[in-house]
Amino acid sequence: MSRIDAASPSLLWGVGLFETMLVVRGRVTLERAHFDRMVAGARQLAIPEPEEGSWAEAIRSALELESVAEELAIRCTYVDSGPNGSPPSWTIVARAFEIPPVTLRRRSRGRIVLLPSSIQRAMPHLKSISHLASVVGLRHAEEADAEEGLFTTADGRVLEGTATNVFAVDGETLVTPPVEAGILPGIIREWVIANAPRVGWSVKTRLLGREDLLGGSFLTGSLTGLAPIRSVEGQAVQMRYARFDQLRGLFEGEVLAGSERRAISGNR
Repeated sequence: MSRIDAASPSLLWGVGLFETMLVVRGRVTLERAHFDRMVAGARQLAIPEPEEGSWAEAIRSALELESVAEELAIRCTYVDSGPNGSPPSWTIVARAFEIPPVTLRRRSRGRIVLLPSSIQRAMPHLKSISHLASVVGLRHAEEADAEEGLFTTADGRVLEGTATNVFAVDGETLVTPPVEAGILPGIIREWVIANAPRVGWSVKTRLLGREDLLGGSFLTGSLTGLAPIRSVEGQAVQMRYARFDQLRGLFEGEVLAGSERRAISGNR
């Protein structure tokens, strides 16, 4: 692993990007989309773009160090390891690890809380290593016996989770907050928007309220997948799951089973 200079902008100011991906039976899911998002983030930050070869090698090396499992997570972090920000000092570090227990619980239990508006992400449209708000928000949720916390606006409208996007079900329409409101353009979120019409759902964007979530809602995330919200601060969610189950079935069959794995890191 590269050493990071104490004067590095990544350490001093949190300048850097990361992507976390699901690995299923040794293959990275939606890898191309994650790499492209990191490249887009680098352009927005006006830093050198990550190299595809370095990305692929970092993932290959990380997976070789980890035992084969049905599921793993892998995180690629793009940081400036030197003091001057020159292109040779930018490096990609990858680490493979087990799916966090809170993520596994989020998939099955689906308990969420609304976070106080004082907890806010900086530049939420970027997958930035400045990740303090998400760490604090998830800790807040776990202390409340929940698996996810949702960021909110000053007037209590719902934005996104610490590691997820959110959809509400309004009859035959899915509603999700717009990117312009200050959320990360999630990769699984985009998959849902593109594929929801296949099960009879249209999609529109607007900010959500607590009542929207209680009428039926679910989370999306690279490690979370598609996970129904079952309670909001202890209050049960009323949701008919047939259409959601259809959509999740498409996701599992096409994304997790392989047809959407556009790998760029070799045969893994």
